[in-house]
Amino acid sequence: MRAACLLAFLLTACAREAPPRAPTEAPAASAPAAPARGEPAPAWPASLRVGERDAPTLYRGSRAGATGYAWIAPGEALSPRGAVRRGRVRAVVDGPLRLRGWTPVAGLEGVVIRRGRVAPTPLFVVPGDVVRLVTARGELAVVRGAARFAHPAHPRSDELEGQIPLAHLGAATSGGGPAGTPGRPILIHARTPLLDRPGGAAVWEIPALDPPLTATVLRETDGWLGVRLGMGPHLVGWIRAPGSARKKDAGTDPEVLDPWDRDRQGHVQPAVQDPWAPREEAEPEAADSDLPPRLRDAVVRPVWQVAPGTRVVVEGATVAVFTAPGHGVELDRDGDRVEILGAVDDTATVRGWVPSAALSPR
Repeated sequence: MRAACLLAFLLTACAREAPPRAPTEAPAASAPAAPARGEPAPAWPASLRVGERDAPTLYRGSRAGATGYAWIAPGEALSPRGAVRRGRVRAVVDGPLRLRGWTPVAGLEGVVIRRGRVAPTPLFVVPGDVVRLVTARGELAVVRGAARFAHPAHPRSDELEGQIPLAHLGAATSGGGPAGTPGRPILIHARTPLLDRPGGAAVWEIPALDPPLTATVLRETDGWLGVRLGMGPHLVGWIRAPGSARKKDAGTDPEVLDPWDRDRQGHVQPAVQDPWAPREEAEPEAADSDLPPRLRDAVVRPVWQVAPGTRVVVEGATVAVFTAPGHGVELDRDGDRVEILGAVDDTATVRGWVPSAALSPR
């Protein structure tokens, strides 16, 4: 049923968009302006990841209204190349179905391979965390991300936007740097401001929850605790240490409980279950068809086998090449050309024109 709904969506989206016959911490800084024509391209990493999108992943151009023709599964690697134009960048996808085109930068994700702060926000990322790109310029990417908490009532923070070096991002964590600094855990019961420095400005407010949020103390100085919250991405900042205020201010101090304090052991809460922990799931039933899921239920249209080496053309340009045997659902026919919705597996699907000689019965 899921495959049928997805195929129906793809066919509808194609019909709408295609023409009749084709389809350690960085300094605080403000977000960069959109690059002007002729400006050097960003220092893209070798690859990034495709994020969740309802719309196509690849388009024929950078202009609004350009034909979209390819859908790539979330999490698949994609190589951006060149300058950002109108929010899109040229990209190449390798694999059994090789693709090229323009992709929205805002539709990409980066897997963190080197730890650091997303300046100027309190968001801190370590290898394996994932952030969403907004744009890129020079050696920096503007990204969005949220801290995750192991708490059922407050699973994550609001999304924060800041900058991170492009060199800190990739499509996988292979070869990544060290993880976060270890520290001692504490529990924070009261609503507490998280500051950017001791006595500085509030950058977030730690909510009062039951059970309370856990924080990790990384540094202590002059009555202040440098803490990290979350399980990645994190929030980092400073809170006042318990008992550091004068007597008359004692009632305003945050109640910070240390699980290692023997005098307060009765207040320590049990560990909170991680809502993102892997769960055992039933094995999916084997499909009766050898078609990729996105094509599996297209029983009302002819389905062909596509020969390796077949080039897919959209608006006169080659946009994809089958490097392995694939499948194609026939959408239209014009002489010796056939318009197909084609795929080799469930990682990428393309809509375009191929020679009829490249198709054979399955």
